[in-house]
Amino acid sequence: MEYIYFQGKLVKKDSKDISFLDRGILYGEGLFETLRVYNGEAFLLDKHIARLKKGCSVLGINCDTDDLSTGGIRSVIDANNIVEGSLRITVTGGGKKGLLPAPDSKCTYFITGKPGSPYSPEHYSKGYKGLISSIKRNPYSPLTYLKSLNFLENILAKKEAYDAGYDEAIFLNVKNFLTEGSITNLFIIKDGEVLTPDEKCGLLPGITREVVIDICNKNKIPVKEKSNLSLSDLISADEAFLTNSLIEIMPLVKINKHLINNDRPGSLTKRLSILYKDYIKICSSP
Repeated sequence: MEYIYFQGKLVKKDSKDISFLDRGILYGEGLFETLRVYNGEAFLLDKHIARLKKGCSVLGINCDTDDLSTGGIRSVIDANNIVEGSLRITVTGGGKKGLLPAPDSKCTYFITGKPGSPYSPEHYSKGYKGLISSIKRNPYSPLTYLKSLNFLENILAKKEAYDAGYDEAIFLNVKNFLTEGSITNLFIIKDGEVLTPDEKCGLLPGITREVVIDICNKNKIPVKEKSNLSLSDLISADEAFLTNSLIEIMPLVKINKHLINNDRPGSLTKRLSILYKDYIKICSSP
């Protein structure tokens, strides 16, 4: 039996339904966070809650994030016997109709969990193939920087890539500079230097992205955030990889029809993956 945490209570997954008048359903007003569980503990929970809290402030959603980060997360992990797995926190604007939410609106929130690793070893040994999306990221929209339920651009881009035989879609912004993937952040490696699009290009500030930058700095690996990385920079890269909380570090071995590092994961990408695994062990040890 699968359990979820819904509005402050642990319940069976199929015992609760969200109102069809919920603002998350009517308008896509809401946020979500996905995070990994290692050794029975939610990884980097404080960082995910901080981002969720910031997003709620931007959208004007009143939500008890303390309940999510204390009783909620622990309850879902324990009830579903998750030693290694993933969690999703979802928050919506609640059930008040009309474009403008009422001042006393109460949010809807729930947490779901799933045991097991989301990706197989084969994914990492082969690497991902990326396709440049026909959709452009808008760096001037506040939604670009939120992990919101309004995910349609990402869905369309991901479908476009999948239908063409690729694993991930990569966005350019309206100035034709690289930004991010549909569910990932992007890194490229050139001459031993790790480069990633600057947040102001129009991308979600990923938790794993932040950790990878920190790992590079602590291990004296040159790393830089740049606002003018182009498609040609990605095509000519020595290596490239993608990050998010579930995927961790995924080699990117092809962009459009161009191979990166002869269609193989690169040596620095592999080193960073090992360093990231070490970081997980340190943070998840009892």
